[in-house]
Amino acid sequence: MSDGYKLILNSILSKIMFGAIVITSFFPGVIHAATLSELEKQQAQVQAKADALKQQATIKQTKISNINDLLESLKQQINSYQTQVTSTQKDNSQTANDISLTQSQIEAVQVKLEDNQAKLVKSIQTIYVLGRQSSIEILLSNDSLSSAMARQEYLTALSNKIKSMGQDIQNTKKEIKDKQDTLQQKQQNLIAKKEQLLSYQSTIAAQKNQQSVLLDGAQSERNQILAAAKDAQSEANQVSTQIYALRAQMSSKSHETVSSSNSSGYPYANLVPDSIGDPWGFLVRECTSYAAWYFNSVEGRSWNRIAGYGDGWGWKHAASGNSYNTHSTPQVGAIITWSKSKIAPYGHVAIVMKVNDDGTIDVSEYNWNTPYGYGYRSEVRPGDYGSYTYIY
Repeated sequence: MSDGYKLILNSILSKIMFGAIVITSFFPGVIHAATLSELEKQQAQVQAKADALKQQATIKQTKISNINDLLESLKQQINSYQTQVTSTQKDNSQTANDISLTQSQIEAVQVKLEDNQAKLVKSIQTIYVLGRQSSIEILLSNDSLSSAMARQEYLTALSNKIKSMGQDIQNTKKEIKDKQDTLQQKQQNLIAKKEQLLSYQSTIAAQKNQQSVLLDGAQSERNQILAAAKDAQSEANQVSTQIYALRAQMSSKSHETVSSSNSSGYPYANLVPDSIGDPWGFLVRECTSYAAWYFNSVEGRSWNRIAGYGDGWGWKHAASGNSYNTHSTPQVGAIITWSKSKIAPYGHVAIVMKVNDDGTIDVSEYNWNTPYGYGYRSEVRPGDYGSYTYIY
């Protein structure tokens, strides 16, 4: 990727606001360009637009991922509240059963209390009747003293039983009443808890619905951006096809022999063009990356990117920084660099493979006649492509 291309890309990105969709084409309709220079500039602009849209789509995808994560979190919260609601409903049902059972116990005790109360009344009446007799009357009404004493003991025991029975009745009523009150309070608390949980669940569900709407919107925007990027990429590809066709025509007019293959040994031939940088600071499958690889790995020399001079035209300025000189005569193994021109707006670099007797040279290169691929041109007249310099 050229430095000029990057400036175009940065300019486009600075104009795209996050969340907005920019789908207006720079060059709608049929592509029109008269020269290779115009085509290359047009390609750079359209490609920059396509890349900017792809970056915007990536930003949207990040937003979509964040919304999906939030939706998953909300879903887990809803499930948690639903589990609590189910548990509360179960507790509430059990409490209602306990209250019903307690009520049955109260009714049973009440029947028992009524029976005991009847017995208590009868016992009190007996005590009342017998209690009105004096000791002399008790003795006279019994056959013996022992019988009188037994009767007196019976009355005393009966009196104690009455007191005990009355206390037991009161204690039982209080115990059951307290249990009933406790259960009723528990039931009220459970009902309040259930209502609160349902309220929380409703709130979370509303948030989930809102996020789902945002997700649908973000996905729709991303799809539109990707569609626009696809159109822009298609447009860039059309321009690119014309560029390589014009270069082939120029090679033919110059009577060059052009060949291409995948046997150059370049290790990044199968990577996506411009997807990563190589070890020397150049984007893969560009002419600069190939020349740097050949110079470093095949010839065993050293060449690294110098800031500001990464494009092909800048290599003559980067020569001294890499400890090399520039020359006007060719040499096998040298780098040839072309300056900016109408046919090469960003310049071009290649490796001199052969110096011919007629003054022409053979070069190996990348991304000239073969899109982002290797090429070998024989009998090249360097001056046909503008001013040039050799580096060695």
